[in-house]
Amino acid sequence: HALPIHPQLSTYDVCCGKSICFGCDFQYSEKNPELAAKCAFCRTAMAESDEEYLVRLSKRVERKDRQAICNMALHHGRGDHGLPVDHAKCIDLMRQSASLGLPDAQCKLGNFHHVGRMGLGQNEEEAVKYWEKAAEGGHVQARHNLGSMERECFASMRHWRLSG
Repeated sequence: HALPIHPQLSTYDVCCGKSICFGCDFQYSEKNPELAAKCAFCRTAMAESDEEYLVRLSKRVERKDRQAICNMALHHGRGDHGLPVDHAKCIDLMRQSASLGLPDAQCKLGNFHHVGRMGLGQNEEEAVKYWEKAAEGGHVQARHNLGSMERECFASMRHWRLSG
């Protein structure tokens, strides 16, 4: 099955670098209660502490896993899992992930530029540049954002039709 369009309806497993939708993960856990605390793909036990989680995620980052890099960036940006808040590190990692072609990272960078978050100044040109890259990769929210930025009604409707 294909993953849900919305990235928050699936989860990324740091053990093997695979993603699974929440519905499939729930169904897997219901059918296999003895495996509920293990990855559906590699059967590795889930991390039991923030430190263990960060070690596993760091290994995926070292392998240049673009989703792992994006996740690590967000953890630095929000100060998750005991990490200090570090916006510069967040943006650096997010740019790495975006350069590896992850549409979600490209869209997030566009969002950061649009509203001026994570230490970036508000810059609509940069936001549009990142959203266009993300939209080319099939990112629905980026396509919607581009539609919202258009000055012409016809161009806006084209973007919104493609995002829906």
